Amino acid sequence: MTNQPPDESPEEPSEVPSDELPQDDFEPTRVLTLTELPLQPRIDADMAAIVGDYHRVALAIAHFWGHPECVPYLQNLIMDGYTEDGQRLGFKKEAMRALIDLLTIHQQEY
Repeated sequence: MTNQPPDESPEEPSEVPSDELPQDDFEPTRVLTLTELPLQPRIDADMAAIVGDYHRVALAIAHFWGHPECVPYLQNLIMDGYTEDGQRLGFKKEAMRALIDLLTIHQQEY
């Protein structure tokens, strides 16, 4: 008696799978707006917008972050942009947007 392999041969796929993915299984992607990012990346982006031109301000925000004193500090930066003799100091547009976003985050989280 000889050992003969079974008459079954491995099944071969009847069709070759397509390289294309079914489109209805995926939602279209888009870039998230800054306010849709998780908090830490938002905070990091805001701090990066400030630290380049306003290093001391960024250090102070980092020092106050998570403490009640942070809110009045940020509010003062945003609202009181004048010197004693009435000259407008002001922040660059991107830094001001970052300060406002940081204030909003801090008020919501702490």
